[in-house]
Amino acid sequence: MCNTHALHTDKRRKSFKANFKYVEPVPICLGKNESGKESFAQYIPIKQSLEALFCCKSVIEQHKNSRSTIKTNDVLSDVWDGSNVDDNVLLKDDTDSLALILYEDAFEVANPLGSGKKKHKILAVYMTLGNLLPYCQSGIDHMQLVLLCKEQDFKFFGQDLVFATLVQDLKDLEENGVLLADGKVHKDIRTKWPYLFAQRHIYGHFEMLTDKKVLRLLESSIQESGPKIVQFFKEKPTNEDVRNTLSSDQNDVAAMVLQLLLAHFKEKLDGLILLTDEFATPSDVQQALPLPESPRLIILGQSLSNQRLMLSVEGQVVCEGEQPNIVSGLAALFASFYNFNLQYQKEAACSLEFIQRRFLDINPERGSKAKKGKVTSKKTGQIVQKKNTTVHPQVSSLLRKLTDFEWNF
Repeated sequence: MCNTHALHTDKRRKSFKANFKYVEPVPICLGKNESGKESFAQYIPIKQSLEALFCCKSVIEQHKNSRSTIKTNDVLSDVWDGSNVDDNVLLKDDTDSLALILYEDAFEVANPLGSGKKKHKILAVYMTLGNLLPYCQSGIDHMQLVLLCKEQDFKFFGQDLVFATLVQDLKDLEENGVLLADGKVHKDIRTKWPYLFAQRHIYGHFEMLTDKKVLRLLESSIQESGPKIVQFFKEKPTNEDVRNTLSSDQNDVAAMVLQLLLAHFKEKLDGLILLTDEFATPSDVQQALPLPESPRLIILGQSLSNQRLMLSVEGQVVCEGEQPNIVSGLAALFASFYNFNLQYQKEAACSLEFIQRRFLDINPERGSKAKKGKVTSKKTGQIVQKKNTTVHPQVSSLLRKLTDFEWNF
């Protein structure tokens, strides 16, 4: 290990790899920035980091014993003491599962008060294991660096591109697992982002990405436009489903507007919302309902006005509603598509795009979060890939008609 002379870069890397389980960063080319220069993020492969981490006997022992810790009633000292773990079938019952906790932070590498302010700000993603002892989880020595990117580049290129490699590796871990030093293939890895389990964090991350307060916007938009939309459909019902919805005894304006949109676009309620038993727990929901991969708002009870809510993403209940009303649940549901870079499911794509454009005023000049579908060509009669228009024609048509109606309202 000792050397009387300075080591060259290659020798230093070889020494690190041989003696410290060094995982070399991988540069990710993001493209040319606004100045026309090539920009890069640095990514430390998360799978290799886990393999290196589990070469430590102490980590293996802590992972094995993480579920044997005796809990003290009414005392929360760790994530394992909370209801999120108790209600999570994977983390509670599968002894081979790994709980990854990912943190996002930003820091300055220059005097924050000088001329270099914000120019050299770095965004960083860190990882620690939820299976470690509580005092180790928050220790710097046990945190693993995952990704570095200039904050200016992150804002310019967007989270989709910067996090693409990380997200792909997380999906690979979830589906295929990782072979660790204990000889076991650990599958179904549960990744726990800080904003995954509470509505306020879901709202906060959405605001960071879009600079929009999703709940406040949705509440004010529905309060202002909701009665006008209901009146529009009363005067100009567009199909039989709309008429049936209007004849229901629904008194909640937000719930009525949502049902009218689904009815107008001929989309089913379960494409967006699932109803279940009023007293169900997250564990009950995951066992009783076939939760789809795309996000769903779960309402406990047989009415959209029921006050207990849950949110599911990728077949898992990820949070329970803190604010008992459908608007707060709808805000969390919508935000999840942006937070996790998901496309709208085709079962409710038009309704979601309407909410995006009308209620939240998100109108990108190009691109759409609706999935590309396949249609029959009028010219050839063959099945072809549908063109990905910026605005769905049905959504555009309804927006235009509502604008004309409100002008004379």
